[in-house]
Amino acid sequence: MADERGEISERFRRYSERPLDPLRDFFRVIIRIIGFLLAIGAILFLVLLLYSGFTAQQSGVTQVYFTKITDALNKVPLMAPLIETLKTIQNPARTITKFDWQADVDKNSENKELGLTFQKFSSIKKLYLPDELISLIASVKVTSLKDNSQVRFSCTDTTSNILGIVEPSEPQVLPKDYTQIFSVRCEIPENSIKLEGKQVRAERIVLNADYDFKTDAYVEAYTMSKQLLTEKQNNLENIFENENNPRLNKETGEVHSQYTAGPMKVLVNSEFTQPFTEVGPFSNNPYYSLAILIQKASTSYQGKLNKINNVYLYLPNNFELKEDNQFELVESEDEVFNKYQLKQEKIDKLNSICRDASLLDVQCQDYWDRGFTITLTNFKVSSLNKPELDKNYIRTDVDYEFQAQTSQVVTIAESLTA
Repeated sequence: MADERGEISERFRRYSERPLDPLRDFFRVIIRIIGFLLAIGAILFLVLLLYSGFTAQQSGVTQVYFTKITDALNKVPLMAPLIETLKTIQNPARTITKFDWQADVDKNSENKELGLTFQKFSSIKKLYLPDELISLIASVKVTSLKDNSQVRFSCTDTTSNILGIVEPSEPQVLPKDYTQIFSVRCEIPENSIKLEGKQVRAERIVLNADYDFKTDAYVEAYTMSKQLLTEKQNNLENIFENENNPRLNKETGEVHSQYTAGPMKVLVNSEFTQPFTEVGPFSNNPYYSLAILIQKASTSYQGKLNKINNVYLYLPNNFELKEDNQFELVESEDEVFNKYQLKQEKIDKLNSICRDASLLDVQCQDYWDRGFTITLTNFKVSSLNKPELDKNYIRTDVDYEFQAQTSQVVTIAESLTA
C-alpha cells in the first residue's frame, strides 16, 4: 500500500513540475488505440482485397479491366516510345537496324490530310448478352496520292479470335487527290462468345483498313569535274558556299533526302558525300552506292506496312545504273531522267520475308512494323553537263500497302444487370 501511495505521489509531483504530461499521456493512449484499430482495419482490408480479387478473377472483372487498360494504352501516342523501349530491351539488335540517314518531310505535302484516319469507332451498346449480335460503326476519312487506290476492311475479335463480318465487304476505289469520308460496319455474330463460367468478359474488337499508298522521295545530286573539285579543295574553297539548300551540310557535302507525307517515309541517298564526279569515289571504281529505305513515318500511326507493290527510280540521264539484275529500264521519261523499275522477283522476295507463321525470331517479327532496306544498288556519272557545280535530282516512287488499325472494347455479361 505504501508503494502504491509513493507511486501516486511521485506521479502528482511530476505532473506539478510538468503540467503538460497528463495531456501527453492521454494522447499516447489514444494513439495506441488508433494504431491498434488501424492494424485491425489493415488486416480486414487485406482479407477483403484478396477475397475481392479472387471474386473478380472468378467473375471475370479482372479480365475486363485488364483488357480496357491495355486497349487504352495502345491508343496513347505518348506510350509509343515506352513500347519501343520495351521492344528494344527484348531485342537489342533493334538499335543496330535503325537507319543513320536523315530525311525531311515535304512541307507542301505536310498540309494535306494524306492517308487513312479513323474518325470514330464505337458501339451503340457497351454491354451485350452472349447471344446478342455485336455491332460497331466506324467513320473513315481517306485521301490518296495515286490513281485508283483501293481500301479493304476487315474486323476481328482479337480476344476470342473471332473473324467479324464487315460492310462494305468489297474493296473501295479511292480517286487520286480526292478526300472521301464513309462509314464501315463491323459485326460479331450471335452466340460467338462464350463466358466459360464467368459473369462478365471483355472483348477487344479490331478494325483493319488495308489501303494502297504512294510515297515519293528525292535527294539533290550535285556533280563537278574531278579536276575542278581537286583544285578547289587544294585552295581550301567551300564548294557549296553559294548553294541555298537547307538540307545540305556545306562543310561535309551530306544532303538529307525529302519525302511526301504519309504513314511510311522513304529515304533515297548515297553513303558517299557530294559532289559526285565522273571519276567516282575511287580510282579503280567509278560507282557510287545508292540505297532506298522505307520505315514508319511516326509511332503515332497505328498499323504496319503490309507489302511493297512497285518501286520506281529516276536517275538523271547523264547517270548510269550498274547492271545488278535488280532494276530494269522502263523508259527515258524526258530529256532529264531515265526511269527504272524494281524487278518483280526482287519485290516478291521482299514481300516473302518473315511471312512464315512458324518464324518466332523477334527481329523478324519487327520487319513489317519498322521498315527495311528495299534495295542497295550502284550508279556512276557517265558524263558531265558542265565542269562547274551542277545540281540535279535522284527520285524514287514507292507504291505500297499499309494496314491502318483501330480498336474498341465491349463487355459481354450473363445478364444486363451485371
